[in-house]
Amino acid sequence: MNLFSYIFPQTIVQTSSRYNRDIRVVQENGKKKLLVNGIQQSGPQVKKFWDFAFSQLSMPRKVSSILVLGVGGGTVFKKLHQVYPDAVITGVDIDKHIVDIAVKYFQINDELIIADANTYILNKKKYDLIIVDLYIGRTIPDFESSKRFVQNLKCVGKAVVFNFLHDGIFQKRAEQLEIALRKEFTIVEVADLPYNRFFLVIK
Repeated sequence: MNLFSYIFPQTIVQTSSRYNRDIRVVQENGKKKLLVNGIQQSGPQVKKFWDFAFSQLSMPRKVSSILVLGVGGGTVFKKLHQVYPDAVITGVDIDKHIVDIAVKYFQINDELIIADANTYILNKKKYDLIIVDLYIGRTIPDFESSKRFVQNLKCVGKAVVFNFLHDGIFQKRAEQLEIALRKEFTIVEVADLPYNRFFLVIK
């Protein structure tokens, strides 16, 4: 633990990749967080987001296999282990730098695969729960709100949780995603924060 982090934030590592121009692990008040292109993608604030989502949504009770699309710093992995201690979790991220950081600095020991989430789900392996947490800084891949992606998720996941944005330019895309989800899934629940919108969908 870096005691200076209680005085002002300490940058532990700074790097970049073909997908992200600025990747930083920062320690503040003794706790590490991941910043990607200036946006926090793991850490105490992100933990609060996921705590809120799990408290507001009717999460499935019996889950033995989980797929997480978008590894980041692994905050949601820790939440999932807490809620589903016996589940096997697989994470997929397109950026090897992010995966390496999740392992080295955030102690994520689950199976992590470097792949494009949009194509990985085409392998048709089934999961009880899928978490879609795909961010590149403050942008979301265009395919995430597409009808085809939603249909592909339906083929492989019994339940799916999306962490999406719904402010500013993302408002319309969030609405498009909700329309696509309601056409494909029997149950659709929504939980809103000021900037994030969580969807839970169940076949």
